[in-house]
Amino acid sequence: TYSWSPAQGLSADNISGPIATPDQTTTYTLTATSANGHCTQTASATVTQPTAIAIALSATNVSCFGGSNGSIVNSTTGGTSPFAFAWSNGNMSQNPNGLAAGAYTVTATDDNSCTASASIAITQPANAVSVVVNNTNTLACYGDTNGIINITANGGVPAYSYTWSDGITTEDRTNMLGGTYMVTVTDQNSCTATTSATINQPSAPLSIDSFIVSNVLCYGASTGSISTVVSGGTSPYSFNWGGGITTQNRTNLPAGTYNITVTDANGCSASSSATITQPAAALSVSLGSTTAVSCFGGNNGAVNVNVSGGVTPYTFAWNDG
Repeated sequence: TYSWSPAQGLSADNISGPIATPDQTTTYTLTATSANGHCTQTASATVTQPTAIAIALSATNVSCFGGSNGSIVNSTTGGTSPFAFAWSNGNMSQNPNGLAAGAYTVTATDDNSCTASASIAITQPANAVSVVVNNTNTLACYGDTNGIINITANGGVPAYSYTWSDGITTEDRTNMLGGTYMVTVTDQNSCTATTSATINQPSAPLSIDSFIVSNVLCYGASTGSISTVVSGGTSPYSFNWGGGITTQNRTNLPAGTYNITVTDANGCSASSSATITQPAAALSVSLGSTTAVSCFGGNNGAVNVNVSGGVTPYTFAWNDG
């Protein structure tokens, strides 16, 4: 007769060759007894059993929404090495990388074709980093420095840092010149979003470009005129020469210097002056010496005229033609 000990894991404990399937390495002892019960013999055999395959997974999540820089570290023990790995996305490596967010399952197969499976999820931020411009203003006068930009960042992983195209690193901006400014928002995972904001202003500064002046022709007269040429700023313009005069152009003016202030629709102003000239002195004529005709009916008489002032050259018209 045959008796095996221990009996656990054996297909039978009273036959000569049972099938052993222990759940761990086990040493079995066989006691064989003769038919008359007087003779016995013992023998031992050890059946080895690999430990169960154990899979431990750890994940590095995707840093930026929609990215694919996730990875999984797979630590597989037990069983009988070497192992083969099959992932649910078709990857066959032990430690896959370049992964998007999602659930991943791996099956490990050892050298004895024993298998085990495990799953893990790779996550990502709920939303991409974004930035919106909430508010800007329009400058009243070209070159003003009271511009503002207000922005809000969302998504990604707060807190955020800000880098503007002019080197400023605050979120919102004040005391700015007109122009277009770029801002890049970076979250804690180094994910970025970029946008631009424009502070508008008049296309050019308000300017009194020139005067078209007609000078006084005759000393002491009031025949001068000034036409004012204005550009830039925001039309319509208003004009102030002083003394209640608000026309753009002036006529019937005597010689002198005239000051003007031009104000545009936004209250921006520019000032300048124009000068009307006249001859240095009034035109003056007087008779000088005369020479009488020496003989009756002769023509050797002469008259000398003294002329000054006005503007040379002079022309003369005598009343005798």
